[in-house]
Amino acid sequence: MDDVKVSLQQLQVLLEIGRAASVGATFQERMAALVPLVQRLVPHARASASVLEADAPAKLAAEPAWFFGNSVGVVHPYAERYLTLDPMRPVYAEASGRPALLSDTDAGRRYGQDAFTAEFLAALGIRHVMLTVHRMPDGAVFAFALHRGPDQPDFSEEERALMGLCAPDLARAASAAVLRRMLATHLGAGGATPGSVHGVAFDADGRVVHDDLGAGPLLASGTLERLAAEVSGFIVERPAPGVVVDRVVQADGAGPVPARLVAMDGRSGVAALALLAHEVADSRFERLVREARLTTRERQVAALAIEGLRNRDIAERLGVGVDTVKWHLKTIFQKTKVRGRGGLAAIVLGRG
Repeated sequence: MDDVKVSLQQLQVLLEIGRAASVGATFQERMAALVPLVQRLVPHARASASVLEADAPAKLAAEPAWFFGNSVGVVHPYAERYLTLDPMRPVYAEASGRPALLSDTDAGRRYGQDAFTAEFLAALGIRHVMLTVHRMPDGAVFAFALHRGPDQPDFSEEERALMGLCAPDLARAASAAVLRRMLATHLGAGGATPGSVHGVAFDADGRVVHDDLGAGPLLASGTLERLAAEVSGFIVERPAPGVVVDRVVQADGAGPVPARLVAMDGRSGVAALALLAHEVADSRFERLVREARLTTRERQVAALAIEGLRNRDIAERLGVGVDTVKWHLKTIFQKTKVRGRGGLAAIVLGRG
């Protein structure tokens, strides 16, 4: 697969997949943005995606944690009955991210002679499968599969290689959605809503392994090193999974930022979560828009910047050029009299 030659058109699709991996907040939104692009890269294929629990891998990790086009009802029978019979089951256990084909297995070569291929796949009109599986921040597994019918050819080695090139971006998209769910789970008694909490996942060495896009403005304003130091000190104490401590981190231009540190069990390399629990009041944002006299487009750009989206992600979301986004941000900063995204977020967070 290392010798695959990528055409200019395929390279363009791969770049679009990389950008689309940051579009949308929920699992379904992210997969809906990515699947059409993957189908352009590997044509004449249907797609399915799901997140499965680490401790009970025959069970969906959460509702909703699946994507199967217009046939979402298929996912439940698969997870509850047929996953344990799936001849590609070892791919889930390995979770290496390397694409595998059903035809690589004995059952795939003897299609129709076992319950999984004869009952489940045949009923769905599926003859060929290409699957890639990644480990998620909470230890769950993310599976993305492409399917073809009996009247279509099996996936080629070139298509397997192309799938391998885009698989990391697919996993990145799923990881962000899973992390968002993890943050919501660990809100505790803070009283905040899931939309008002942003966070970062750290490994045992205090390095960032996953982050919620909404944490971007504060981390960009100089908080990250101080936050990492707090987390490293917390990890050194070897707290039991689930232990929670509260810290205050100083952010440049945003004042003191409360952070809740949650010890994890280390699965998938996540040793601790840092929750930046802020109540982002809509009224503050609307007041900012009104007092600064932002235009409708400037309001849209400002809102996405505060969420932590990068310039190219904002451009993708709004259907404009990156230079246009930069120009709007410059105007926004001038009107609001702040130096950058951190200062903009500080006003909305009530710390400006």
